[in-house]
Amino acid sequence: MSALQMCPKCREFLPSTAFVSATGKVRRNCTTCQPLLDLHNNLSKYGLTVPQYEAMVTEQEGKCKICRRTVEQLSERLLIDHCHNTGKVRGLICRDCNTGLARFKDHPTIIRNAQSYIAHALWDVPYEPDDVAWQ
Repeated sequence: MSALQMCPKCREFLPSTAFVSATGKVRRNCTTCQPLLDLHNNLSKYGLTVPQYEAMVTEQEGKCKICRRTVEQLSERLLIDHCHNTGKVRGLICRDCNTGLARFKDHPTIIRNAQSYIAHALWDVPYEPDDVAWQ
């Protein structure tokens, strides 16, 4: 039998297994409270509150702004997408789309070129890449 431990957030006494994440990491807070604290800490980096984040999710109908998959399809929350130059929040996107934007350096021309490249391969339309002005 595992010993009981108190979660500092919810103040509940729970078995020690309630403090182990799905990846096996032992956390200070229980597995119910920790995701909420992680979300709050992440939002504060962008000057957002949990109600503001929830309003954004509602406004986007719970969908990634790029691929349009829902949080139910993704089985995880949407991430805050922001401009790395200005810090301005652009919207909520899924992890895959966030990684894609990062790989393309948030560069519109590279993203358009990738779209043209894929369209050429799939539908045999002309591939017309634009030159990229690297900064």
